[in-house]
Amino acid sequence: MAILKAQPSALRGRVRRAPLPPACMKSLPFPDACPLRAEMAIAADIAWSAGAIAMRHFGRLAAVDYKAGREPLTQADRECHGYIAARLREAFPNDAVLSEEGRDDGERFTRERAWIVDPLDGTQEFVAGLQQFVVMIGLCIRQEPIGRHPASG
Repeated sequence: MAILKAQPSALRGRVRRAPLPPACMKSLPFPDACPLRAEMAIAADIAWSAGAIAMRHFGRLAAVDYKAGREPLTQADRECHGYIAARLREAFPNDAVLSEEGRDDGERFTRERAWIVDPLDGTQEFVAGLQQFVVMIGLCIRQEPIGRHPASG
């Protein structure tokens, strides 16, 4: 299993890669033989590192901007978005990346694979100082999400 360790040059030295706990890899839902295991490991590595970026800002917000609909947007959202999008594009140059904090260029409709990202899901809770937020990274192949929604049974 290969885990991408290279950081985009713009972020090199600024972001310390958070280690992926070995116990996490043992509990992941795909077996070793799964053809998407490498993608899952890379996405998990990126999510852990983005989580470390978010935690540098947690409880230390200098300012909060607001998007349409009064949804909060923080520097942590922006930095996590930039980091995740750059790492996914570096690791999977033929895949589309759609992020909540990025521009929707429609590539997800023309590419076989698309990564769907919410760099900081739970920004309102993040702003309130509640530890109820996550980094979300998902993969769609031919516009179908990989995995299973918990409510689907």
